[in-house]
Amino acid sequence: MNCKMDKQPVASSGMNSYRKLALLVLVLLLFSRTALPQSVPATRDAVARALPILQKSASTFVEKRACFSCHHNALSILTLHLARDRGFSIDATVLSKVEQKTFRELQNPNALDDAVQAANLSDPTPNESLLLMAAHASGLPRDTVTAVIAQRMATWQRDSHWVTSDFRPDS
Repeated sequence: MNCKMDKQPVASSGMNSYRKLALLVLVLLLFSRTALPQSVPATRDAVARALPILQKSASTFVEKRACFSCHHNALSILTLHLARDRGFSIDATVLSKVEQKTFRELQNPNALDDAVQAANLSDPTPNESLLLMAAHASGLPRDTVTAVIAQRMATWQRDSHWVTSDFRPDS
């Protein structure tokens, strides 16, 4: 293929660099309010409005599902503990129900055997790591079961990357 290139300078191809800079500044000024951090009262108000929704979702999930979900179990526990530690009112009954359901695999009579055999393992990178973080946030003491899971997590890397079954295309 033989293509002729346009030899025109870039600056004369429409918008020069000064106009581009002026347009960029204008766009930044127009959207700067959304780029600024929210005030503390506005942030606290947003959290206070979101917590009941989160608690209802987590409560409904543990009532209707038997499985562990990093989204509905572990992240709810982490969020509710963080909110309570920051002075927000949370429903202690909801937190207790989510913790009971979440940590039953760490506390049942077969917990050590299950941990050694990876009986409940689905995707260790998000699930087991979040389970251990939620257990820590809840104040569960370290024991042999959590040590087995932590040891498996420590060896669950390949080429300095965490292995996961969540196969997403590279970005």
